[in-house]
Amino acid sequence: MRPIRLLLLLLFIGLPLAPASARAGDAEAAAQAQAMLGPYTWARAIVIHNPRRAGSLPARVHGTVFSFHGVLWLYTPREGTRSLSHRRGRLDLDRENLLPLLRAIRADYTGYEIVPVAKRPLADGRLPKLRNGCVVESLHALTRLLDRGIAPAEAGLFTVYVRGPGGLQGHTGLLYRTPDGVFFWDPDHPDAPLRVSGGFGDGERLAREVRADARWELVRTHFLPIDGDLREPERGGPVVHANGIGAAGTGTS
Repeated sequence: MRPIRLLLLLLFIGLPLAPASARAGDAEAAAQAQAMLGPYTWARAIVIHNPRRAGSLPARVHGTVFSFHGVLWLYTPREGTRSLSHRRGRLDLDRENLLPLLRAIRADYTGYEIVPVAKRPLADGRLPKLRNGCVVESLHALTRLLDRGIAPAEAGLFTVYVRGPGGLQGHTGLLYRTPDGVFFWDPDHPDAPLRVSGGFGDGERLAREVRADARWELVRTHFLPIDGDLREPERGGPVVHANGIGAAGTGTS
């Protein structure tokens, strides 16, 4: 079994954050991320023990572990989303042996605990902005489309990396195709998906459309397709099929 490429290691770094009054705190953000990824995606809010405060992080690091694209991912409000698994096809093993994966990120992590989060439906109104949460928000946007009866013919996470005044920055949104065209849903502009002219395989053209700013130099793009069943059920829960979703073309990398 081949090691996977580690994708989206640190997303949304350096991009402007929502005002503190519009953001949830770290613990609240981790719980909100679990709710946004569920109930059909396996996700757990956790607290990582970091007694030496490695990485200038607090002694208790709040985050959310979730499964997507056949591997585990870790979202933390302070650092964004990164892949945890080293190989595909090991979800059950990785869930049961999470600490070694966490320690591969920072050797000073000594343990973790799962934080019980009450399962409750999300309100229909605007959710608090997740700090560095563009991946989670994009996956949630796709489930919202499906809940409205919109099953895209193609969909995936499209990430743009640019270099600007603040250094290297990455930002992810949802790219999807319907009979009406190709659209980019941007977590920064959630109420107005952008209709784009570039195809799924033209990463540079898409990047110019979705992050057009003369101050930024395009470094690269990455497209992570969402195939088959978009939402992984909880154990014992219903399997939800998204008919019509297939492998999408790849962008530049």
